Amino acid sequence: MQKTELGMKREPAHWREDRQSGAMLIIALGVLTLLAVLGASFAQLMRLERKAIDNYVDAQRMEMVSNSALDMMIAKLHEASNHYSWSFYGNTDWLFKIAKEDDLAHGRAGIENPRVGRWGTYLEKAGTRFQYKTKVIDTNAQINLNGRQDTLARMLDNLGVIIEKSDRLKRRWDGVEVTNPFYTGPNRTGKKLTGVDVMLFRQRLEGQRFQSKNQLRQLIGDENFNIVKDFIPCHSWLDPYTYKADDGQDEVRDLALGMTRQAPAGGAGGGDALGMPSAVGSPRLGHEPRHPININTAPPEVLMACFMGLAGRRTFPYSSLGFRGQVKAVDQGAQILGERVLAEEEVRDVTPRPVFVYTPALKEEHAKKIVEKILVERKVARRFFRTWRTNDPSQPGFEDFIDGLDASFFPKIGDVEFIIDPDQPNQKVIGNQITGGGATPIGRLWQKGTAQGAERNTLRNLGLAVHDSNAWYYELIKGVIKANFNPNTRISRYNPNTPVYLPVDKSDLVWADPISKPVPLLKKGHTTEFCFGPMGTFEITTLGQMVGNSVGNFLDQRRTVVGNRRNAAPAELYPFQRKVKMGMRRVRGAA
Repeated sequence: MQKTELGMKREPAHWREDRQSGAMLIIALGVLTLLAVLGASFAQLMRLERKAIDNYVDAQRMEMVSNSALDMMIAKLHEASNHYSWSFYGNTDWLFKIAKEDDLAHGRAGIENPRVGRWGTYLEKAGTRFQYKTKVIDTNAQINLNGRQDTLARMLDNLGVIIEKSDRLKRRWDGVEVTNPFYTGPNRTGKKLTGVDVMLFRQRLEGQRFQSKNQLRQLIGDENFNIVKDFIPCHSWLDPYTYKADDGQDEVRDLALGMTRQAPAGGAGGGDALGMPSAVGSPRLGHEPRHPININTAPPEVLMACFMGLAGRRTFPYSSLGFRGQVKAVDQGAQILGERVLAEEEVRDVTPRPVFVYTPALKEEHAKKIVEKILVERKVARRFFRTWRTNDPSQPGFEDFIDGLDASFFPKIGDVEFIIDPDQPNQKVIGNQITGGGATPIGRLWQKGTAQGAERNTLRNLGLAVHDSNAWYYELIKGVIKANFNPNTRISRYNPNTPVYLPVDKSDLVWADPISKPVPLLKKGHTTEFCFGPMGTFEITTLGQMVGNSVGNFLDQRRTVVGNRRNAAPAELYPFQRKVKMGMRRVRGAA
């Protein structure tokens, strides 16, 4: 080193050059490290982008497979709808059921379950198979949440009870305990909801209707919704030509009015201060479009909910002749010169007048027994339901089927609680005289069986009802069922022509609620109608998956699911039996 004038030592020149070279080396190494990090990051980013692109392509492929499966199923349903106006359980291949058990899968298994349906191969390319499964439910085999009948609330209450008690649903594939779904929490926790709560919730929705049944999740939660979802739609075919009885009070409060709709007091035939409807005069009916239920494809829980609570009435010709009344010989030996005036005693004690006999509501045990019989009948090729009346016991219609049931399927004769004279609703003596009349004329009419001998055999051969005793009462209870489920509003109660006469029509579907005594509170006694085939609206769920073969050696081949996609939508078709010209299908928003 060299000394300077100030005594400082000066570094040699080559030292300064070496230091500058070392700094450049550090900078170069830093730049190379940064480039390496950027390169590695870019490579990782490219791998992620490639994976994202592959996932997007797979998702689009699955979307197309799912939509193709949906379109294919709609095309099949269009094809099938051209043939018949009814569906046979045995050969309807689109039914959502567990084949090995010959049972519907509603509420028991999802589309992912291997016991339900079969995977179909849509395309096989580059070692990858594109497969699909479909789940089709006829929405007219479910209870529509947008039904406008007041008794829908009672039907939902009954549906919840039936689901919880169903032996069929206890065999769910996932082992989940099935409880009444109409609670705010799972497994009967939280607040218990009634059908009225559901209908009041519906009134608060836009348009006062469910746009999607998923909106019900807001009330009952996901767990309960998964239990009930296969039994309820919000889109199904609506019959615009059905009617209801005007008599009877509504049970669901109208939020716009702040009250329930009241039945008109009296009616065409009069009525007293208590508002009891008259037993004479024209039938009182109101327009009420309803969603029918397909009896051939509906699960048993839905069918039972349609039967439970059914009730009605029939007019009985009451006369006190034989009790305290008798024909008095007041005119014997007298010469009548003018018009004869009936004595008060003859009018009051002898002349028959109509009084109402109200049936008890069908209970769960009655509904279950009838539905079990229906399930057996609809699986038999010649006995499933395709029309209302055939008069052929070997191939019965629905009314033939009901007429062929014996007395054990219905409430007992002793369960009749109310026989009401509208002019004297508090009078209980009349009911006792009818049911316990013994050998009196009205007692014999109440206890009488259905004809005898050759006439009875003729009735049986025609598929008509035959009973050994109390035929009048069993005609009443069977008439209630037939009037409720037949969509044809046949008002012929006063028709004197025997072949056309009906003991009960839709104006008689009124329930006398025993909660209020001695004079009962009258309510609606109907549910909804039946149909025999799909009416063109279906809930279709498609599930697609990509399956690849991962091969280690020729002995080690395993099935690998690359991805899957689920698509659900209600599809509305226009079946042949309703419109001759087939229209284009419409798929609305998610179910």
